[in-house]
Amino acid sequence: IRSLGPGGDTGIFRCLDRAAAHFQSEPSQGVKRLVILMTDGQDNAGGDTHAIAALHVPVIAIGFGSDADMGALNAIASQTGGAAFPATNVVQALRQATGYK
Repeated sequence: IRSLGPGGDTGIFRCLDRAAAHFQSEPSQGVKRLVILMTDGQDNAGGDTHAIAALHVPVIAIGFGSDADMGALNAIASQTGGAAFPATNVVQALRQATGYK
């Protein structure tokens, strides 16, 4: 992660596929699984939610800024049993995503 920087590439579905692959390789052992997706853009790599949805892993999608595609984030949340919302503050967004009060 430290070697990454902004570059205009937003592969939302690639990330969800990698999360699904991780969850498939690691047994849940009774632990609730959840993906928190944070983005300030729109997916430009293509894909779908089939893999993560098939595992019944909800995606909490958080959109930052005016370029975040909230329609797509709402669709991802709906398809995975998660939730989506816009945010301007990372700490508040994570608290809302995890139900922290």
